[in-house]
Amino acid sequence: MLKMRIEEVRPGMVTARAIYDSDGKVLLNAGVGLKESYIIRLKQLGFPALYIDDGVSMGEAVNEVITPELRIKTISTLRSAFTKVENNTRIDAALIKSAANVIIEEIIANRDVLVNVNDIRNYDNYTLGHSVNVCVLAVVTGKSLEYPPQKLRELGVGALLHDIGKMKIPTEILVKSDRLTPEEYELLKGHAAGGFEILRGYEEISALSAHVAYQHHERLNGTGYPRGLKGTEIHEFARLVAICDSFDAMTTDRIYKPGISPSKALQTLESLKNFQFDAELVNAFMENIALYPVGSMVVLSTGEKGIVVDVHRNARNRPIVRLVLDKQGRRLADFVEIDLNKEHALSIVDVAEPKADLWEGREVRHGDPPAQSAG
Repeated sequence: MLKMRIEEVRPGMVTARAIYDSDGKVLLNAGVGLKESYIIRLKQLGFPALYIDDGVSMGEAVNEVITPELRIKTISTLRSAFTKVENNTRIDAALIKSAANVIIEEIIANRDVLVNVNDIRNYDNYTLGHSVNVCVLAVVTGKSLEYPPQKLRELGVGALLHDIGKMKIPTEILVKSDRLTPEEYELLKGHAAGGFEILRGYEEISALSAHVAYQHHERLNGTGYPRGLKGTEIHEFARLVAICDSFDAMTTDRIYKPGISPSKALQTLESLKNFQFDAELVNAFMENIALYPVGSMVVLSTGEKGIVVDVHRNARNRPIVRLVLDKQGRRLADFVEIDLNKEHALSIVDVAEPKADLWEGREVRHGDPPAQSAG
């Protein structure tokens, strides 16, 4: 399985994961040979990347902290709530709290699994998918910090709803790919206070959860918004969600710009400790993230390139890699699997962007259903 930018995807390549639309319906199943018409349609729908069966790492499953089914179900719950906010009707707070509880239960059950940052969202699904990811990241970190159940629940609800104020921001500002004008940026910044105003109207949602929406853009040194709070003036939940929010924004692929690798995003967070972000919370956050997620292509210290097929919790920077290219850039006839946790003379020096000519096709399984509207 190899994550590849949509611009590099070619007809005949085979999907390694099912592709869902913004309503959670399957567009293409895993194992489907891609046609030109499918690729064009996926581009039109705003998919920035796909997982391709590369013929080398095929068959490898990714252990995830929550299942794809739960992710889709939670996105559907959020979509309903956010649509109600747009229409000035009341959300079902009980459904949101239930969604947060189910996420918490799955994360506790999968306590030893690292977070592989690997979901792919189209532009219609960005805010919803982002909200679910931020919730997952926040709860995983809260678990590391040994938050009790009630604290985890309040954190989870606040993280799921941290961007609810964006439903009152013009869509053209939210999806704009160019730099926002000063006036547009001021409007966008209003989502923090706007989200707080929405959530404070619900007795079922705690004030702490509402303050996550209010304060998740505040920064430790007072450079954030909306109130320029400093240090412990910012609630711990908001300080934590600020880290999760920034990390997910940095690593998420957009149709107009690829995200940066988790390893580089973590370096950025590290550089901002005690400046913008709480150092203790950053440290707790980092210990749960796979630096090189399954499906990413990496460059070894030898110059060889390979695909990450598994990760170690106790050695996050030393995953298991299957080599694809030799040091001269030639495709290897047979894969060689290297466990970097055992080969200490080798290390990862960079993350590579897979290109179409790296893919070695395999026979397409004719007869697989293309599923619904991708064609």
